[in-house]
Amino acid sequence: MESGNYDAAITKAVEKIRKDRTDTKNIDILDQSYKIALEQDNERIRLLKIEGKPQNWDEIYLIYKKMHDRQSAVRTVLPLKSGTRTVDFPYVDYMQEMIAAKNHAADYYYAHGRELMKNGTKESYRQAFAEFARAKDYVGDYEGLDQLLEEARYMGMGRVLVSIDNRS
Repeated sequence: MESGNYDAAITKAVEKIRKDRTDTKNIDILDQSYKIALEQDNERIRLLKIEGKPQNWDEIYLIYKKMHDRQSAVRTVLPLKSGTRTVDFPYVDYMQEMIAAKNHAADYYYAHGRELMKNGTKESYRQAFAEFARAKDYVGDYEGLDQLLEEARYMGMGRVLVSIDNRS
């Protein structure tokens, strides 16, 4: 926690608290680390949303996923007693934000892949294929996405003609 790696501190504290639910030192570490990590993540999300860049949605989704996973891990040991106080964190449903961020990220990757294909170079087709693959990972089925994936793969493929001439 002192080095600023709050997620690692949370993970270690949760592991130790599972073994001993009265470990006040680790309960305090969990309490402080969780609050600081949550605050930092919310600030980062707010900054990315204010920037308004469409490529930020991927990072926003990943931050929401990390927050959801962190919350799930911490909920396995809650509520906790540390001396006379009770440590408990309110449940926050991140699903709506995660779905919205996922959809925005998929929209960005789809649109960016289509723009890359307009360049007409092998490298841009390869990059477009990667963008379409990420959009497919997020959404699954997009209008014409499979066809665009196949076209980008085909157009980005390197081809070599080899001929063998036996002169014996």
